[in-house]
Amino acid sequence: MCGIAGAIGLIDPRIQEAVRAMSAAQVHRGPDDSGFYVSNGQPGVCFGFRRLAILDLSTEGHQPMVDPERGHAIVFNGEIYNYVELRRELEARGRTFRSTSDTEVLLAAYGEWGEGVLAKLRGMFAFAIHDPAQGTVLIARDRLGIKPLYYAEVTRPEGALVLFASELRALLASGLVRRDLEPRGLASYLWNGFVVGPTTLVRKVSLLGPGQALLLRPGEPVPAPRRYWVLDAEAAPKPVEESVAALEATLLEATRQHLASDVPLGVFLSGGIDSSAVAALATRANTREIATFHVGFEESAFDESEYARSVARALGTRHIELRLTQERFRDGLEAALASLDQPTFDAINTYFVSRLVREAGFTVALAGTGGDELFGGYRSFRDLSRARLPLTLARLAPRGFRSALARRLVERLHGPSDVPPQTRWGKLSDLLDTAGELPDMYQVAYGLFTREFLAELGGAPGLFELAPSGLPPARRAAWPRVMCGV
Repeated sequence: MCGIAGAIGLIDPRIQEAVRAMSAAQVHRGPDDSGFYVSNGQPGVCFGFRRLAILDLSTEGHQPMVDPERGHAIVFNGEIYNYVELRRELEARGRTFRSTSDTEVLLAAYGEWGEGVLAKLRGMFAFAIHDPAQGTVLIARDRLGIKPLYYAEVTRPEGALVLFASELRALLASGLVRRDLEPRGLASYLWNGFVVGPTTLVRKVSLLGPGQALLLRPGEPVPAPRRYWVLDAEAAPKPVEESVAALEATLLEATRQHLASDVPLGVFLSGGIDSSAVAALATRANTREIATFHVGFEESAFDESEYARSVARALGTRHIELRLTQERFRDGLEAALASLDQPTFDAINTYFVSRLVREAGFTVALAGTGGDELFGGYRSFRDLSRARLPLTLARLAPRGFRSALARRLVERLHGPSDVPPQTRWGKLSDLLDTAGELPDMYQVAYGLFTREFLAELGGAPGLFELAPSGLPPARRAAWPRVMCGV
């Protein structure tokens, strides 16, 4: 994890100071090194960087990095997993390298293929590359949006200015972005427990989308982001055995690529299927001893430590546990909250296990996050599919009748209450309104609150600008293709 920041436009001393402030606000993302770059001529660019060294720990990996042959400059957060293959291809074309960093490879690859480099990259990344000859700045984010990149267009008497950074609060630290709450961002957070991009919690600040790029020209308005990658259409069905073998090979290769590191690396291990699978893949893909990390609880009903220990023993990992007591949680809560950029409902647990990893001397850790979503691990995925037909038929009844029936059923199940239940049954009225549309059913089931309660919380002004499922309309429109292949 590194921190990048920059300004594109007329770069005067005030803007340079703002970029330094943005970079300083991200020191926690990169404690190992820092750098600063200002282009020649006006309008131009200014880059700031905070480094967390993972590949090539020497000073040769310093950023911002400038290509001595072409003059291109880069700030880059993340990791290019296929950088070794790209380097070999570039060397075959006569390119030489002074470091073993993936940053230098990415910079040289841009010099060779321009924007076309995006189609060649495998990894997690957010970067900005200044091309003085073309008078452009290419800003891009990885295919799945693992690494964040926020940007804002600022109006100044001197001309248009674009700011970008790895964190929203870094943009605020510039002193050039107003702290105005974005109602749509608030509504998205109250519904989902996190803010769905491109909207953010701050007005006029956007999150660059997954698989998107911006080609900016200093002093000119920001164009619409360009999508350089979309999920492939569903392939023709294959025999189960062939599909399982291909999946196993893909997961093993992905794990091997994620393990590329010049610093100690571990695996988060809850004891569940997803994290256990990642730990098993890591032990198969790596020749070094794998360390696993687990957070346990004093309350036996919530503690899964024994499952994690069993997996660690079976895999032969070096297993490290943190017992999260009420006292330790209370003492660390302020620091955990201070670590948040845009709030998210699952950040606190991630903070505590990440702190355990760091205190043990490790810099990088793999996790099984997203496994249930990718492989349908939640029981609710099956339940919602079974409920589609009844909910489709329910739309034939008048809405008032449906709402009254749902209210009566919820009261019988939970009893009367000043605060209606926000559990799945408590959302029955909202589910009936989905008319069996699977994306909307999913969003209702996994939303934090009912629509009625959201209005009481103050989310209504922005909520009505979202789709009925709590998503921006463009994101909601894309769901049928992603979920159902249509």
